[in-house]
Amino acid sequence: MQNSGLDEQSTNVKNVKYKNRAMSAKFGKAVVHVILIVYCIMTLIPFYFLAIRSFVPTSESAKLHVWLPKTQEVSMNAVIGNLSTYYNLDMQKFKSEMEITGYLNPQYTLADISENYDVPTEKLQKYFESFYLFNGWKIILTGGKFLFATLRTIFIVVSSILLGALLGLSTGSVLARFKKRWHMYVYNTFMLQMIIPLTMIMLPLYLIVTKILGFDNSLVSIILLNVQGSALSTMIFTSYVATIPTEMRESLEIDGGNRLHYFFKIVLPLSKVAVATYAVIRIPAYWNDLLYGFLFLKNDSYPLIPMLSSLTGTYNTNFQAIFSGLVFSVAPLIVLYLLFQDLFVKSIMAGSIKG
Repeated sequence: MQNSGLDEQSTNVKNVKYKNRAMSAKFGKAVVHVILIVYCIMTLIPFYFLAIRSFVPTSESAKLHVWLPKTQEVSMNAVIGNLSTYYNLDMQKFKSEMEITGYLNPQYTLADISENYDVPTEKLQKYFESFYLFNGWKIILTGGKFLFATLRTIFIVVSSILLGALLGLSTGSVLARFKKRWHMYVYNTFMLQMIIPLTMIMLPLYLIVTKILGFDNSLVSIILLNVQGSALSTMIFTSYVATIPTEMRESLEIDGGNRLHYFFKIVLPLSKVAVATYAVIRIPAYWNDLLYGFLFLKNDSYPLIPMLSSLTGTYNTNFQAIFSGLVFSVAPLIVLYLLFQDLFVKSIMAGSIKG
């Protein structure tokens, strides 16, 4: 009887400990979930405010808006010349919509236009109604300038990633395992790029690309500068190729294969993670590049970010258009990372797991 009582007491103690552990585990999971939720919210807040700012007029850009501002009617005392500059109006389109022919004095107010050209006040206010919230998006999405700038940026990024990865893999397949003395010398030469500031070689680069190679105002100039041998691509691809078992190359050589067969049939098919690692680091840098675009291209050939920067004026800056353009420029990167998130996660984990 005494032993059965002790056994029952021991069982109760074990049950209590088990319940306490279960409660502690649930509490720990709850805390982790709360921390992750708070972290996600803190990460998304800047994107949220960026999206809100794209609908905030420049006149209210100094104010903090947590939601879309209320639409305000345009003042009939506003001068059409000022509105033309402020809203980047197409005056020919405006005159056509208002059925105005001939010269329109830019010093006229909307009230003057209504009186002199018999344009109803409601028609004028309705025309400018959407400009208060959507002026930035009207500038970005109309005219085709930003569409072509985006296409140019996509072309630069895709070409730079593909050519850079191909050249990096070619370099890595030669330098991997450092069997010869000159391999290390070449590798160290690539590493010098890490300690040489870009500003020190900007003038020689400009002269070589524009004067010697003749790629002035050409997208090719930026692609060439992006795919030039770099310390990053050399380290990534040399380290990756070194992990490929030598037995694979030896078996290919036994079957009569050569170095080209080894590169295209073994190295390239197995390099998805290495290319993704290279891409996940380089895509934001290429996409958001400002310096090369300003230096090597002219206004009509600007990629997306230099085109956005050109919206800043000497006397007037349309912040609404700039923030709309920033949202427009961030959206493709977000879509890209969502589509290829599995591959990007593998590329990030590749450095922590030995092959």
